[in-house]
Amino acid sequence: MSSIRDILGNFRIAKKRAGKSALAQFAEIVMLRFGAQKLSAFEYFDFHLYDDTLYDWEQKCQFVGWRRRLYQQSLVNDERYLAIAFDKIIFQNLIEAFGLPIPKIKLVFSPEFRNVGAIPTFSNSEHFIDFLRSFEGFPIFGKPVDGFHGRNVFGLEGYDSEIDSFRLSNGNTLSADCLMHDVIPAEKYGYLFQEKLTQHPELRAIAGNAISSLRIWTLLRETGPEIYRCIWRVANGNNMYDNSRHNSRHGSIGNPFGTMNPKTGEVLKQFLELGFWEQEITHHPDTGAPLTGFNMPLWDDVVDLVKSATQCLPGLRMQAWDIAITPDGPSIVELSLPGDIDSLQAAFRQGHWDHTFDGLLEDIQRYAARQPHRDVMDYLL
Repeated sequence: MSSIRDILGNFRIAKKRAGKSALAQFAEIVMLRFGAQKLSAFEYFDFHLYDDTLYDWEQKCQFVGWRRRLYQQSLVNDERYLAIAFDKIIFQNLIEAFGLPIPKIKLVFSPEFRNVGAIPTFSNSEHFIDFLRSFEGFPIFGKPVDGFHGRNVFGLEGYDSEIDSFRLSNGNTLSADCLMHDVIPAEKYGYLFQEKLTQHPELRAIAGNAISSLRIWTLLRETGPEIYRCIWRVANGNNMYDNSRHNSRHGSIGNPFGTMNPKTGEVLKQFLELGFWEQEITHHPDTGAPLTGFNMPLWDDVVDLVKSATQCLPGLRMQAWDIAITPDGPSIVELSLPGDIDSLQAAFRQGHWDHTFDGLLEDIQRYAARQPHRDVMDYLL
């Protein structure tokens, strides 16, 4: 019932803002829900599709909903490659094998008795905490092996024996008992703990010490890899990570995020939340430093890194890379698939199934038509 009341309230807000009647809104919602876009009513409002001054009908039809984005991904990405992104330990080993920069894994907790080579690995949470109490490799950053949206990630700065607790990177503490019995066992596939990256000085002056990463979507075209769109995600307050989304609501944890020019690295816009709660901002809420109108440091190096990484995974023709910029240069954080396409669409005011995506599909079709698909045994027998 609360969802129905929310939607009815959205009709009233949209009519007040854009002058479109509830009946006209409903008609569009039905067409976009049961058409190729598969948009939900909430996505219709989040993307401001009720506002005819922002989009014509053709542009509205380029937006895709959560029901459609997995189908869209299946058209361009080989499903056999998907586990690379979903299992962060496999992904880590692959990126290191290619010689690309990524923070080193220091510790692993895996209830599945996983073999991670020489890296200290634990399947018993009590043994893991005992080891962590005397660990000398702080600070470290922990995240679930199969995590997404910044779920349950945290930074550990050290251990305080007097209170049997660990110092978090946001200044708070986490008791050893809570870490042992609540946090670590909550993840089915376990945790990996990496070395903690240091933010580039130019970005640290703007957004503080927590890494504010870039989410960069790339396409593997016939002519080679190219950058499609970019978002800068900014850490704010006591947040230990830069994701803007918590559960289903973008911006609900208070981190700004916004658009960039993929050719120059210029930060164009920044938002706190999207949809009806949307606030466009120009300065960091904590530091007061400008968030827009400047070029990201080491942008040419960032471009080189993501293009090289994109070519390492030829079965994934559309990829979304998280990149941190450190004093030593850009570093890969992780690969996200399909990469929170709804925030991309909302921030850019542009649908994801656009002419560029159609061009990628045409590339794939031309490539498939050139392949003979013969059995190699025909030549060997």
